[in-house]
Order: sequence, then structure tokens, then C-alpha cells
Amino acid sequence: MHQPANPKRAAVRLTAAALSLLLLLLLTGCSLFSGEKSTEWLVKGQYKPLYPAQNTTDKLMGCLRDGDLEQLYQVFSPVAKNQQRDFQERLEELEDFFQAEVLSWEHGLGGNLSDGYISDGQVRRSRDWTIELETRDGAYECAAIDVIDDDFIPGNVGFYSLTVFPEDLGLLCGNGAFYNGAVGSGEERAGIFLSYREETTDDADMEQLMALAAAGDGDGIFQLFSPYAQEHAEDLPGQIETLMTVLDRPILSQELYGCVTEREYLPGMEEPVVKRHTMYVLETDGKTYVLHLRDLLEPESRESLGLYSVTFHAEEHSIDYKNLGWQTPGVFVKQLTVDAELEGIENSFATVTLSTSVEAEVTCDCDTVTPKQLDALTWEVTIPMEWEYYIFTAATETESVEQPVTVNSDGKVLLYSKYELD
Repeated sequence: MHQPANPKRAAVRLTAAALSLLLLLLLTGCSLFSGEKSTEWLVKGQYKPLYPAQNTTDKLMGCLRDGDLEQLYQVFSPVAKNQQRDFQERLEELEDFFQAEVLSWEHGLGGNLSDGYISDGQVRRSRDWTIELETRDGAYECAAIDVIDDDFIPGNVGFYSLTVFPEDLGLLCGNGAFYNGAVGSGEERAGIFLSYREETTDDADMEQLMALAAAGDGDGIFQLFSPYAQEHAEDLPGQIETLMTVLDRPILSQELYGCVTEREYLPGMEEPVVKRHTMYVLETDGKTYVLHLRDLLEPESRESLGLYSVTFHAEEHSIDYKNLGWQTPGVFVKQLTVDAELEGIENSFATVTLSTSVEAEVTCDCDTVTPKQLDALTWEVTIPMEWEYYIFTAATETESVEQPVTVNSDGKVLLYSKYELD
């Protein structure tokens, strides 16, 4: 579960939300509060968002219910339609899913305030919200993103992405992300994405991987990968050597967390494949890790074509690294973590020990706090006992992680970014 949000970050978010609302009111002429409620989201062929967001949800669900794919096609932005080569097929798949599987739905969270980005007088605004779906397969969630206006990228106004996935398996579904400030960064993923729960999973890859790692058989692990990954992954043999190193530790238990599948076109391939994503939780002595296996399936026969990617990281970074290995094949290992422990309190100042999992350089975002290195993996800091939090960054040549820390009046160390799997 997440720890409670810290006061400073919450204040920053409230300020950003207020500024976004002010910008929204200025750009819309206060139409949100004029009493005029538009029911059309296409005006002279241009997308116009409906407010409140519930109205946009109603319109979207109505089109899926009535099979009005032409209208849905028009409200998606040209950028989204051009980025996804099989957009029309996915639109039809979304309609099939809605009509065959969805029993009921309701508007979820968000969407009424836009997320704004301004640079050199140019503006981009987008909204994101959720729609809760009750299906024959249980609870699913639809994450929706639309772009209201965009001075940076022509043709980006309209629905940006719709991402449908099992509600309890969001950690396995990283599609449909949009970052307002990341202009041309390649991080944007537009279109329609549907992930389906796999009730019956195949543990053969996991069993073979662990057995081969225990035997130190890097060549055997290489052969587990699909021809596509063998050809397109960068330095796959070297990546496998690193993976075998981190798996060379006592594994006390391993448990399946969940499994989803999604149909996709891979770059350079003429035909689609099904990408299966399986996540395992590994318990070691005092530490919990996550192992993601993605393999490729032939769509019709469902025969496995081999692994696409393997990702290994600590439990607390489950959100940070959920997308590793989704777009790029290969092996991705993230070992760096930071733990904090209170050593003592004197004169309203707390002494805290920071321990890294591998050798790293530790710094603080506050100039008045300088971490003191005690040994290769341990650092000591002294911070005031207050609600102000301090961000400590541990970095190696290949990894960097942040750990916000504060000590409250009860002498309890609070780690706001600590994450634990349900």
C-alpha cells in the first residue's frame, strides 16, 4: 500500500491544480460555470471536450453501446490514429469487448481539471480520468486521456488514449501514458490498448529460467528468448549474465502475482502477436523482489514464440519500473534501493542512517543537509524534526533512485515513496 502523501508535495499539487483551473477558466471564458452544457463533442469537425468529465464518459459509453465507431474514430486525435498502425482494428476490438463483456459502468476519478503545460507562450492541456467497468471477468478499469489544446504538436487535439485492463492488475499494464512536458521525448503512447486477464498461466518459462540460472547456463537462458528478442535486444548475452548474478541468491518463496495478454504489432513485423505479461513476487532473506516475464504468443494457436523481455527489481519500485521491457526487448535489472532507519534524537534533530543495496553516491536536495558516508553502503544524515521532507538521491553510473524522508514529532521515520504490493 502507499504511505500517506506528504504535506509539501500535497501543497504543490494543490497549487498546480489551482493554477490549472485558473488557466482553464481564462481559456474557456468561464464556460464551466455559465450553466451552458454542451452535448456535442465535435464542432465543425473539431474535438471539443464535454464538462464535467462525466458527460464525456456518457458520450463515449453511448457510442460503444450503440456501435457508433465512426463518431469515436472522429474524436480521436490524428496523432493517436497515426501512431497506432492497427487503430481501426483496435477500435473494433474495443467495441466487441464492450458489447460482449461489459455488464455495467460508472464514471471514476478525475477529468474535471486539466493538466496544463506552458513554455515560451505555448500551451498544452490534457485531462485524464477513469471509468469503472464491471465485466463477465470481474472488475476492469478504463483509463482515458484527451488533449484539449496543443500548440506544440499539430493534430494532437482529441482523445489521446483509452487503456482497458483488469482493475487489480494495473502493475502489469503500462500503456496509454502521456506526459505534458515531454515534447518529442518518445515517451508518449497514444491509441487504444486492451489487456485481458489470463486465468490459466504457463509457468514453464519461469521454471526453466530459475533452473538455468541456478545452473549458470547463460546459453540455455538465451535460447528461452524469441528470435525477435535475440535479434533486437541490445547485448542480450551480457544482460543475461547480470540477471544470473542477481538470481544467485537464496529464494525463500516465489508467488504468481498475475498475468495479462495484449495483441500488438512489433516494429518490423508484418503480422500481430500476442504479448503475455506474467509477474512473480520473489521473497529473499529480508527483501522482496519482482520478476516480470513477457513472452510472445502466436495469435491463433497461442503457441509460445519465446521470451520478449525479463525485468527484475525491488518491490518498492514496482511503480517506477512497471514499464521496463514493455517497448524494448531484453533483460532489465534494477538493483539499487535506499532504506532509512532512525538512530537517535537530540535537541529536536534526528540522526538517520541511509543504507543502499549496492555502492552508490548519496546526495540531498537541501544544501544544509550533507550525507556523511560511514562505509561502502551506509550514510548518515541529521535533519530537523518537522514535517518538511528531504529528498535523498542514491546514484550509480546506471541507476538513480530517490527517497523522501522526514521525522515527525513522535520520532517516526516516514518514507513517503515506499511501496508494498497488496
